[in-house]
Amino acid sequence: MTLASEVLSGVIHPWHLDTLGHMNARWYAHLLDDAAFQFWARHGLSQTQMREVAGVATVTASTKVDFLREIGAGDCYIITGGPTRIGGKSVTLDFAVTVLSTGAEHARLSTVEVFVDAADHHSVTIPASIRSILTAAMPDGQTA
Repeated sequence: MTLASEVLSGVIHPWHLDTLGHMNARWYAHLLDDAAFQFWARHGLSQTQMREVAGVATVTASTKVDFLREIGAGDCYIITGGPTRIGGKSVTLDFAVTVLSTGAEHARLSTVEVFVDAADHHSVTIPASIRSILTAAMPDGQTA
């Protein structure tokens, strides 16, 4: 699967490291959360826009990280990704963390985002206008 849409880039700093000298697991969750917010905003669907236009928001129902290689201080990374599954009330966003100097993938991150009513937070069907944007963002010509 190709996750070609860039959503975030940055550099790993010394304060990201654990006692073994590589990025601590807690920072992967941080990167995933930032990548998800960037994905939405880059598709005209910031949380504010979704609330104001469609009366919905998204909440994270689950996350999963596969650690493939260590990332160290000074490594510059890029995160690519987007939707890989669109359900009735939720979407799965998959991301890959790649170190720029080697081109090697260091982690895969997956999150399930559930659409909720912005006022009372109960789950709702993905609005058609948002579904069409998500469908257009599916990688490799996949369909929902």
